[in-house]
Amino acid sequence: MNKTIKKAVSLALVFALIFGMTVSSSAETTKSYPDFGTYVLLGDSVASGYNDLTETETEFTRIDYSYGAIVADTIGADYIPMACPGFRTIEMRYMLEDGFEGDDYLFHDATDGEIMKTRIPEFRKNIAEAGLITLGIGGNDFGTFLMWVVTDIMEKEGICTPFVNAAKKLMSESGTENDVISSVINLADTMDSLPQLLIFLPVAVAYGIVNYVKNWDKMIEDIYALNPDVNLLVVGMFDNSIKSQEDVEKSENALIKFSLGQAIVDLANLPMKLSAEKYGYIFVDTTGTICDTYHPTYEGHKRIASRILESLPETADNSESVNIYDRTDNAGVFKTLIFFIKKAVKF
Repeated sequence: MNKTIKKAVSLALVFALIFGMTVSSSAETTKSYPDFGTYVLLGDSVASGYNDLTETETEFTRIDYSYGAIVADTIGADYIPMACPGFRTIEMRYMLEDGFEGDDYLFHDATDGEIMKTRIPEFRKNIAEAGLITLGIGGNDFGTFLMWVVTDIMEKEGICTPFVNAAKKLMSESGTENDVISSVINLADTMDSLPQLLIFLPVAVAYGIVNYVKNWDKMIEDIYALNPDVNLLVVGMFDNSIKSQEDVEKSENALIKFSLGQAIVDLANLPMKLSAEKYGYIFVDTTGTICDTYHPTYEGHKRIASRILESLPETADNSESVNIYDRTDNAGVFKTLIFFIKKAVKF
């Protein structure tokens, strides 16, 4: 693969590789938390505590090293984990809304759709009764399932049939593993199908972005419709290229004027931040999280937990909760959006 193609692949795929969290141990604090009663965890594989290095079942399961478990133990709340690897904003709306059908990729091999359907009453009941909810979702809207979108388009067009069949077999066997994106790219390269794949990849990326933006506010409104008085914290996305403390320090260096990975994360976090102003929930910045491959390390989970705990109100008066989103960030984020629109057009 020549350098030009590699650069093109990197630019296109960076949208699909938004995952991560932060390093540093959780700081001890004397902060006093209100009695939230029940804490419900919502989200995708990051929220569930999925580990890149050890195969562990995390669907609707307590994982002791995950940020949700750390937060629950710290504040002394009853903990109900309802995060699921592979969840997108579309799956969340399916669980929350009567009559919402989703799309052709609903649950896209992430879990058993029929079993998940039976969980809907419990899912909504727990949300309705929660005193505290954290929501960590969005990465899968740009994730592995986009390769299904690409191969479906190629199949419909009758292009590179041997590659399409091989790619679909690979993805079916890999499930929701995020490294399948790289595997499909390598497969396309070895089967001389990479140029054709690159033609349709931006279409798939656009599909993910449009759905994400369209569904975000609807999802938030669904949660508040079930529980208008809940303390809701939205856990932001992060650049999963951060692998060490040295990477964290580099990303925080004021002399570094542009980081492609963080720029994409800023773009993905934009709807979260804007809706924090609109609906009054708290946005939790997780910039700088250290990851194993695509998911946080143990230290990363502790750091996210620390950020959540810092953001929680100290009293039961929700009106005094602090929204940590700074409006002054808008200009930079919109510049990033314009930058990528121009890139996409040239591409």
